[in-house]
Amino acid sequence: EQEQKVDVYTNVDKTIKLDENDYTITGNKQTDAGNYTLTVKGKGNYSFEKTFDWNIEKKEISIMSATIKSKAYDGSKKAEVDDVKFNNTVKPLEKDKDFAVSAEFKNEKAGNGKEVKVTVILKDNAAKNYKFNEGNSAVYVADGNITAKKLEVKKENIEIKYDVDSSDKTKFEATINIKGASLANGKYMYQVK
Repeated sequence: EQEQKVDVYTNVDKTIKLDENDYTITGNKQTDAGNYTLTVKGKGNYSFEKTFDWNIEKKEISIMSATIKSKAYDGSKKAEVDDVKFNNTVKPLEKDKDFAVSAEFKNEKAGNGKEVKVTVILKDNAAKNYKFNEGNSAVYVADGNITAKKLEVKKENIEIKYDVDSSDKTKFEATINIKGASLANGKYMYQVK
């Protein structure tokens, strides 16, 4: 992404000094990593042609940080990445344009400072010019927050069913269903003393 230039010094014979009016150079300015060929051709009083192979290596980068958006509990491990910053780039890389990113919480439970595995894959021009130590993709561990989901429960939305165990009349099972809030459904065991 940053222009690289190969300087060429010509001296065909120790007794002849050529200046830039005696030759042309092509292929010595490139911006992307890759393999290139430089050609020097004589002109005017000189007739010669010489080619040289040269290359620009991909620049190794690393992930400096990843910012995870906080989310309300939804029962999934899915995490959304707000921003990723990199070390050693010529200019900042843009999410979706220069890299794809996905993330997942270690578990789906609510809490703060939760471990999040962030996977970054370089794409397009960034993949052409940069690399991670691991190759075209890298994994970074960040932290994020899952807040508890707030439920509004109204008395008319609660249904309670009781089942008595026929073998032991001192135990029964109560099932509490909160209509419209499937995340809160549950069974509770009570023992009568």
